[in-house]
Amino acid sequence: MHRISMLLAAMMMISVLGCGGESGASVEGTVTKGGAPIKFEDSEGITITLTSGANKFTANVGEDGKFSVQKPPGGPIPYGSYQVHYSHYQNKSPYTKKPPFKVEEDLKQNWEVNSSKAQFTLDLDKK
Repeated sequence: MHRISMLLAAMMMISVLGCGGESGASVEGTVTKGGAPIKFEDSEGITITLTSGANKFTANVGEDGKFSVQKPPGGPIPYGSYQVHYSHYQNKSPYTKKPPFKVEEDLKQNWEVNSSKAQFTLDLDKK
């Protein structure tokens, strides 16, 4: 009888704790301009930030226009509705005559993260 009680207690604890994995989503996407993935000039970049309450997650956009938002030190972010913010910048560079710039904007949209793999497109022409 004691073994059955111990086994039932262990099974209940496993069901409460889960299998050790976190529920959440892998948030990935592409930043586009003119209908195609953005192409960066020298020293140019974009950072995307998703915020929801106290949660704040940031990702840098790669040279191919793609991004992946993860929870530090990596892994899925919690499900929920996130306000989208981005910073588009160009640092001073000896290779270009353009002056440095920084554009920051909160989008007038929320991204609903409610599946294990969420895909989004940030179109800079349709902010």
